[in-house]
Amino acid sequence: MDRITTAATTTDTFAGVVRSIYLQRLTGLLEVDVAEEPACLFFRRGELFLDRDDPTALKISPLLAAVGDKRSAGDSELGHAMESLAAELCPFPEVQAKFRREHALVVELIGPLPTVHFVQEVAVHGCDEIQLIERLGGDAVLLRSSDETPALKQLPGLESNMAKVLVTLAQPATPADLLRGAKGDRLSLLRGLTRLWSVGLVTGPPGPTTPSPEWGHEVLSPRLLEQFSDRIAEDLKSSPVELDPSTHRARLADLLSRLGQMDFYQLLGIDPKATGDDVFGAYSRLARIVHPSHAVSLGLEGKDVASRVLFEKATEAYLTLSDPRRRASYNTVAGVHVQVIVDRAQREEEKRDIARQNFRRAASCLSQMDFSLAVDLLKEATRMDPQPEYYSRLGLAQSKNPNWHRHAVESYRRAIELDSDDAGIRVGFGQLLEQMGLVQESRDQYRAALQVMPENVEARLGLDRLGPGLVSAGSKTGGFRNLFSRGEKN
Repeated sequence: MDRITTAATTTDTFAGVVRSIYLQRLTGLLEVDVAEEPACLFFRRGELFLDRDDPTALKISPLLAAVGDKRSAGDSELGHAMESLAAELCPFPEVQAKFRREHALVVELIGPLPTVHFVQEVAVHGCDEIQLIERLGGDAVLLRSSDETPALKQLPGLESNMAKVLVTLAQPATPADLLRGAKGDRLSLLRGLTRLWSVGLVTGPPGPTTPSPEWGHEVLSPRLLEQFSDRIAEDLKSSPVELDPSTHRARLADLLSRLGQMDFYQLLGIDPKATGDDVFGAYSRLARIVHPSHAVSLGLEGKDVASRVLFEKATEAYLTLSDPRRRASYNTVAGVHVQVIVDRAQREEEKRDIARQNFRRAASCLSQMDFSLAVDLLKEATRMDPQPEYYSRLGLAQSKNPNWHRHAVESYRRAIELDSDDAGIRVGFGQLLEQMGLVQESRDQYRAALQVMPENVEARLGLDRLGPGLVSAGSKTGGFRNLFSRGEKN
């Protein structure tokens, strides 16, 4: 890449730099600090291009080739390509990037790509609820809608709930205000709001460029702590702790006396090299012992503050050490040295392992009808490892709440994109559509399931309930297409 004239250099987090380049319509070269060598992105007046021979471009070239030369910002296939590119470039939310303005480049470029989708995916990729609020500038910052952005001409449409957010923000409001007045999933609302903010449809003071610590109370909301507490309480009902009261009280007293001197590994009783399964097992054992529900049987009724502190700290430890990004940050600040070299392949396997754990835990939540926590776990599983069975189970969990039906449709659609020959996914999708009153579309899914597995009883029963219909398998009504085309990734 010769003859690059540098006018200015800026180093910041990846999401912050990409947002600034897009909104300010800058031209230049962006170097992203990932893997062994920086990845390079090119921008011309804010629009994204890739070097045709760059390793990053080669990794997503099959996705680009599959959709030919279409470059519409509304094209769903290219949107998925941009999602994959964002995941490739920012495996963690706070990857560093350096932008250099330039006047001449001698490389063969692919583009322009649908930059608006790329900016939005980068803004939310890998972020939990706390990080999204930080990215917006905090839950008390005043936000307002804006029409001074190139995104207005590039976005084909918005989800109805996001359109309502823009209308609401005609009068300045805080993220906390929006969350208090919202119905449904908080995380989905925050992701949607951050997407709007990333492309200038919502404005406000920028969020911090230096990440705050990602452990402890910042990752454990009261709602999440309550969900963990309820789950452990249910487990204790079916399988009580086998400790006599005196031994149990002594164990609690010992843990409490050493709490200030123990790091998270020592609290859970595991080695710093422990795997994700080790962390989960250790947490489950400790949480069962320190759960506040033991107060009455231990003669501590009204004096369960110690148990509550221990349970909260144990849950903080689990949430920190079960997430590779938070765990790495915690190790750095806490001075925990782990002599392990983790290559890219090992990191990807760790992500797949965590996704499997979340999938198994979500299945348990579904059996206990804890649909909200199941949805959260399955969203995290699909983010870390987008498998069709994860998306299918996510669609099932979302189908339990009528307010989530549109998201359930999108989840099933992604599952079918990944595996169109799975009759079980088709049947589950058909049942959701039948529940929504989309009779013909439901028939189409049942027929598709029978084409793959003619002996599928559920598909046959579904067709018997609905009757033969008049439209052949695989056809879709205009309303169904609109349902898909307007669906937002979540």
